[in-house]
Amino acid sequence: MSLFLSLELEYRTLNSFFAVFKRQFATRGTSALGETLTGELMYTSVPHYTRPVLVLNGQQDFFYCQGDCLEPTDLTAESLSTYFPNADKVRSGAVTVQNVGHNLNMHLGRIEVFEKMLHFVEDVEALGLS
Repeated sequence: MSLFLSLELEYRTLNSFFAVFKRQFATRGTSALGETLTGELMYTSVPHYTRPVLVLNGQQDFFYCQGDCLEPTDLTAESLSTYFPNADKVRSGAVTVQNVGHNLNMHLGRIEVFEKMLHFVEDVEALGLS
């Protein structure tokens, strides 16, 4: 399956404007094949980080979760505990938003995504942790 076809499926089946996706795909940037194939090597655990962290994924993220971030396990929660093992346990969060794919702000569910981000930032700022 081509990249366009797989992303087209994500956008057609989710709550999104397909015209926006087509425009985004037509004006996309380039990346080297090595960058794409070694992307996971860039991610590393940050055990010394102890402040709050918000990990936010669209449930149907094709790029990171192969289409479902909650099956067979909650990959969003796993990412938080793997990459930020000592982050503030009370104020950190791992959120998977339903009916949203990889580009969170390109879906009609983006308002829920932005609300979750803003609430997190407001909470952190209110505690003087920013």
